[in-house]
Amino acid sequence: MKFGSKSLGAGFVILCPDGNVGNLKHTVKSLKFWYPGQDYICVVEQGIHSENLKDLKEVCPTYKAKKTMTSLINTGMRNAPKGWNLIIIAGSWLHGGELIKYSRFVRNEKEVIFPISSYERDGRKHWITEWEKGTLNGILMHTKTFKEVGPFADVKTPLDISKTMWGIEAYSKGVQIKPILGPKIT
Repeated sequence: MKFGSKSLGAGFVILCPDGNVGNLKHTVKSLKFWYPGQDYICVVEQGIHSENLKDLKEVCPTYKAKKTMTSLINTGMRNAPKGWNLIIIAGSWLHGGELIKYSRFVRNEKEVIFPISSYERDGRKHWITEWEKGTLNGILMHTKTFKEVGPFADVKTPLDISKTMWGIEAYSKGVQIKPILGPKIT
């Protein structure tokens, strides 16, 4: 298969651990502007107040998860609106070209793609290209891959260890986890 832009028809899974309605509305506004007609859901922690949950549900379909980031991902992927789904954190703004950039690197459903991120320390830029250390904001995954590999460890395991264990299981099932440079999710 050739690399190149293609339509993924992806949905969006918005992780909203703090249940901040303003952050969710901000992200949804960018989705409505740049990706009109695309499906999206929100996932919150189970301890959220009922009034706050009601406000979130007015913005988009909202699901409750346990109080871990991995539980938010697991719940989001179990209820994902499409085959391909882009996981994003509430409060993020999308700029309209993300899915096109991702699509250039997708060859099949057994791939997980995440953005390379960076930070500055001591006046130098450091790049994060490792799956276990990478950001959750911008992971593209197919629901078939998630179902085949299984959920992320949902106990009080540190996030990087949980991602490592999931990555090992994914690798054993023939899944490629690929970092890419370029998607601008702010």
